[in-house]
Amino acid sequence: MNLIVSIIGKQNSGKSTLFNKLTKKRRALVSKDPGFTSDRQYLLRIWKKRKFIFIDTPSIYLINKKSKFNNQSIIAIEESHVILLVIRYESYGSLDNHLSIIAFLKRNKKNFFVILNLDDNFNKNYNFTDKIYFLGIDKICYLNFLKENNFKKIFKNILYPEHLSSFKESNKNNKVSSAIKNLTLNKIEMDKYPKIAIIGRPNSGKSTLMNCILRQNRSTVSNSPGTTKDVLYSLYSNKEKTYLFIDTAGLVKKKNFVHINKSVIKNTLNVIKKIDVSILVIDSCVGITKQDLFFLNYILKYNKSLIIAVNKLDLISKKNKKEIKEKIIKKISFFKFIKIHFISAICSFGINNLLYSIKATYKNKLLKFETSKLTRILRKATFNNQPPMLNGIRSKLKYAHPGGYNPLVIVIHGIKVISLPKNYISYLKKFFIKELNIIGTSLKIKFISSINPYSK
Repeated sequence: MNLIVSIIGKQNSGKSTLFNKLTKKRRALVSKDPGFTSDRQYLLRIWKKRKFIFIDTPSIYLINKKSKFNNQSIIAIEESHVILLVIRYESYGSLDNHLSIIAFLKRNKKNFFVILNLDDNFNKNYNFTDKIYFLGIDKICYLNFLKENNFKKIFKNILYPEHLSSFKESNKNNKVSSAIKNLTLNKIEMDKYPKIAIIGRPNSGKSTLMNCILRQNRSTVSNSPGTTKDVLYSLYSNKEKTYLFIDTAGLVKKKNFVHINKSVIKNTLNVIKKIDVSILVIDSCVGITKQDLFFLNYILKYNKSLIIAVNKLDLISKKNKKEIKEKIIKKISFFKFIKIHFISAICSFGINNLLYSIKATYKNKLLKFETSKLTRILRKATFNNQPPMLNGIRSKLKYAHPGGYNPLVIVIHGIKVISLPKNYISYLKKFFIKELNIIGTSLKIKFISSINPYSK
């Protein structure tokens, strides 16, 4: 049995720091800004041949609503066997606002322990610990998250076998999310699934789209831009195939990066390099911006398959819908191989067509072509538009063959092909894409120049 452990607490209590220490990874982003963590983050840690699944959570209290619990934290608590309640030491602080958390855990018969995050001013003689015992808690672990490296005491004193026997019976009916099921797969098994990333500007509706596809509240949704900061992974299965969906943080222009952790930007851009298909979500109320075009070019730079989803169609009046659609199609008309879908994630409008495009685009990405077919297309392309003359000599394109897949690489052999101008190479790319009926994916063309035996 994998022991599922949630780390909960108020904002800025040190939950993400503890998560990184226990998992020995730097997966959770850490910031001094209150409420920086907004979604659940899952990670597997093996300690002494036993598997522990740790869940990092946002602040248990909703920002500006101190009496209301965060739904993301509630979900994590429900699916956990053990809860680590992180309390930050404050010499002047009150613990009254933890009463409702402790009452909730006891009411739901959850096994929980208090992890007291200390600072240099901690005094054991001070009545702060007495306040904790007054709350009815006798299981306390003292740690200085920033200075101390011995986090093994949490495994030894709280989580390891002799302390687990009392947990097993009371936690048989825990709800298990798809995110936890993902962690039971090893890296090789995970690589079997097509990776679909949802990318776009802040507040374009990426997390809403993710929740709509998964039909569960996996990502936190908010009207505030930049709510999603972590990269979130979830498996989605239909009758035919299983996909790994990835929700990413929205990025803005460089001049606005001041308020965004650099790790957020780095993580999102790194995801693009590893995925199979990307869904670029565009806010129909705003239209296509320079940042959207940056994403589009960055995705195609790494030859990744692309689908465009124009979201929030429900907010546009019927009169303006046609005009907005025409403007968006016109702006990206030079990418004719990209499928464009007009959707409303919050109303589940157009989602089935989008899922069908994901399936078709990924399938198209894996197609293989024979040398004879590629050579016929090459000859047709040169017949319709011959290569330009350079220094009185025309390049001669002889034959083409596949040089690799995912992405498709076409190798063209000929005489003086290395000096072909960029506009003609672009023409050849578009011609091959059209003739091969490639959807949502660009391709690479490599040239190998033969030596003319009669040239001096």
